[in-house]
This record gives sequence, structure tokens and C-alpha cells, in this order.
Amino acid sequence: SSGRQTEPVRETSGRQVRTVPAPPQGECVHITGGGTSGVHFYVCCNNCDESGGNPTCDRTTYQGASAGRYCGHCGADEGNGKLELQHFKCGGCAGQSQVQETCNKEYSWVFPGACWVWSIFFKNRCNKRFQQKARSLDSDAPFCGDNTCDPGETDITCPFDCCPVTNPDTCVRNSPTCPPECCSKPGCCKTSKSPTVKGDRVVVLAAISVVAFAFTGFSRPFNF
Repeated sequence: SSGRQTEPVRETSGRQVRTVPAPPQGECVHITGGGTSGVHFYVCCNNCDESGGNPTCDRTTYQGASAGRYCGHCGADEGNGKLELQHFKCGGCAGQSQVQETCNKEYSWVFPGACWVWSIFFKNRCNKRFQQKARSLDSDAPFCGDNTCDPGETDITCPFDCCPVTNPDTCVRNSPTCPPECCSKPGCCKTSKSPTVKGDRVVVLAAISVVAFAFTGFSRPFNF
């Protein structure tokens, strides 16, 4: 199921943590609205089908520029977030590590945790990697998540690639600005008069992050 769960609840470092069911073995799930700030975006993966149930990447939180740890054993969410209904595969610990490296290179500027761009890019890249491996697809073939609104893609079928074209005033992804979350959804923010309250909170946190980065010199990740 998706959404916030009510059971079970446990205490971790003085914070209540609701652990929700893990995704199926070998699959990952994109999570929104989690973390201590309630606006964190990240991915949890269940790799407990590897290494006798003790995978090397167990409890890894896949996210942009943040030190927050919100994924539990076998990919269970411990960040009180909202889980997307659709799970996806990424080739296990090895595949996830490769995609993570690509995401860090492509979107190193993404605000710590509070920006949706890194985690959506991770999900799209995982989908591409798994499909390519399963179907022997051309590695250079266009796909949803390659930052180009290719022929046949629309803001309905691939908001990530097409929203910057459909609504450039709002959805263009340029450092150091994080577009509102509606730029990751069909309609590209044009269907509402203004960003959602959560979107506004993301913008505020992003602005705070810019100031923080200026003082830290981008030297340390943030724990949201």
C-alpha cells in the first residue's frame, strides 16, 4: 500500500519512526514527503535476495546530497514518507551503485534531500538499465529520463523530460534552483494556479540550503 502508515512505531535517536513494509525482493520504491523535515525525496531498495539475506548495500538510502538515513533492513522505509505505488528494478546492489554514481555526476547541485530531481532521475535510470539488460536494447537509445523530450514523449508520458519544454518558465532545471514538485507530474504545474504548499516548503528549504552551502563551501552533506 502507499501513504503514511500508523504501525509499528519505534524510537530512534529521540524520533518516532514508523517502519512501513519493504518493496518486494529485488525491487526499489520511490518515497516522497519523508525525513525529519517531511519534504525529503529518496529511494529504498530490497536486496535481501542477495548474499544470504545480508546484502552489502542493505539500509542504503539513495538520495541527493544528504546524510539522512531513512531506509531500513530489506528496504523498509523508516522516514515516515509516502511510497509510490509502482516499484522498479535496478539490478541489485551493483546496479544501484552504478546508477547512484551517474546521478551524483548529473545532479551534484541538487539541494540536499529536499529536491525531487535526483531521486526521480535515479528511478528513471534504473528503469532504463533494467529494460536494457532484459531486452538487449541499444544503450544510446532515447528513453524517459535522458533529459531530452524525445519524439513520442509528452508531459503526460514523461514529465521529467518534457516539463522543461512544456513549461520552461517554471520547470527548467538549472543550478541552483529546484523546480516545484509539480514539474515531475503530468500537466507540468500548468493545471494549478500556484505550487502546492509542500512545493513551497521545498523552495524554502532549497533557499536555506543555498545559504548553508555558501558557508560550508559544499564540504559536507546535510541531514534532513
